[in-house]
This record gives sequence, C-alpha cells and structure tokens, in this order.
Amino acid sequence: MAPTFGSVRGKKLGEVVSTGPDGVRIHAQGGFIEVSRLRLGEGAKVKSSEINLPVGTILGAPPTPPEA
Repeated sequence: MAPTFGSVRGKKLGEVVSTGPDGVRIHAQGGFIEVSRLRLGEGAKVKSSEINLPVGTILGAPPTPPEA
C-alpha cells in the first residue's frame, strides 16, 4: 500500500515510478507493485534490470505516434 496519498498524487495507473538493480516499481490502484522480471509485448520474460525502462513510462497504454 502507498503510505500517503501524496506519494501517488499525479501518477497514472501502470506508470513506472522508480527503477533500480532490484527491479521496477509500478503504480497500481492502492499502492505500488515491485517487479523483478517482466515481459514486454510478445517477447520472453527478462530481468527488469536488463531493460532500459525510463521512469514515467506508462505500461499497458498504447504507444503514442511520433510527432511529424
């Protein structure tokens, strides 16, 4: 569970809020999920430390088209 409402204010569900050598922390309804292995798209599961997943990425959202 998130310790305070202020720790999740402004965050979107599925947003990566922190990364580190132990895993990725993702905002979920009611708190955060710490993930050590994940699968992106149709690929195999990999360690989260092997993927360059920037903070602020929203997982589960359709990709935004590039600006022209």
